[in-house]
Amino acid sequence: MEIIFSTHQGVIYQEVIDYFVVNKEDGEFAILNNHIPTISVINEGYIKIICNDTNLYIAVTNALLEFHTNKAVILSQECHVGRSKESALQQLKLIREERLNANRTKEVLYTKNENMLYNELKKAKAGHL
Repeated sequence: MEIIFSTHQGVIYQEVIDYFVVNKEDGEFAILNNHIPTISVINEGYIKIICNDTNLYIAVTNALLEFHTNKAVILSQECHVGRSKESALQQLKLIREERLNANRTKEVLYTKNENMLYNELKKAKAGHL
């Protein structure tokens, strides 16, 4: 079977595998070859991929999994590949924290610029005759 992980940045991981196990908030389930078509939402969790007796973990956030005709597509807001569950989840956590901090910085700069513009318009008496 084939598995594809994709985010807004493009395809993160694509491979032919033996099977995979989805671990999410309300439990876990495995998908093997010729499994019935399945759709699942993963708010936060990871997917364990088994290929040739090798395990790989992909931590995901806000993901949609679709499986049919031995092809799994996972569309995720964010994901990270790791050799262990802990490393994948930890790296995903760091990426999310960095993104949140960057967004906070942008919001502060936007607010400062908005205030400067307002003050300049007030000084120029824009809109007054």
